[in-house]
Amino acid sequence: MKAGKIRRSIQRFEDHSSDLTSADMNSFEDRLNLLISYCKSDTFFQQIDKQLIENKSVDFDTWYKSNSRGKVKFPTNIDERLSIMYELLCRINSQEISYLSFCCEFLVVGSSQIDAHIYALNEIVSEPLFRELGYRLEEIEEELPSDNSDEVTSSIFQIIHHADNVIQQNIIGDGNNQNASITNTNNELNKLFSDLKAEIRTLEISQEEIQENIESIVACEDLAQQETPKKGVIKRLLSTLPSLGSVASIASAIIAVL
Repeated sequence: MKAGKIRRSIQRFEDHSSDLTSADMNSFEDRLNLLISYCKSDTFFQQIDKQLIENKSVDFDTWYKSNSRGKVKFPTNIDERLSIMYELLCRINSQEISYLSFCCEFLVVGSSQIDAHIYALNEIVSEPLFRELGYRLEEIEEELPSDNSDEVTSSIFQIIHHADNVIQQNIIGDGNNQNASITNTNNELNKLFSDLKAEIRTLEISQEEIQENIESIVACEDLAQQETPKKGVIKRLLSTLPSLGSVASIASAIIAVL
């Protein structure tokens, strides 16, 4: 697949997803259908769709039954979260799940208007899904050659990283010392991310802002655990956090460890 084709595919996805998040009762079903149809027919996004739908770490039906009114909880693991949110939109598009029934059954919406339910659904599902997918698509774009006519192998299309992935290395010298170094680094990062989330929760900002910032930190944790962490993407995500309290200093420490 040529680099230019991938760039155009990503741009069209961004356009379709933007259209969906601004939809109302007159356009929601049409825009959702266009987005899902595009993801399942575009040569590049077919591979993204497959990864999200075939994620063996999630059981959509079990997750769906575990929710109750006003207490919709998505997995904290970002890969699992992406798969659940995407499959929910797919099932709504196929009419296996009614978006109005989902909103009435699980969400607390302060209005009986259909537009209010669509807004709530986009706020809790579509927008977080597209934001995280945007980060991962940005990573792919960073790996593309500058020449749009160059062919690209499918190895860079991986956006779902299963928990059973392990670092494969050829160890020379004292393997025990190397393993200890990796373990110490992981422990230090885990503590720093934990401290950062705790610091965010102490800030005098709205609960919505706190949740959005926590989601960004969780995304950074997931990226940091990859075999080759995307330091640039993590740095950009951390830069979106509020510069209050000790947030900036903890974020800088995380970048330094990476």
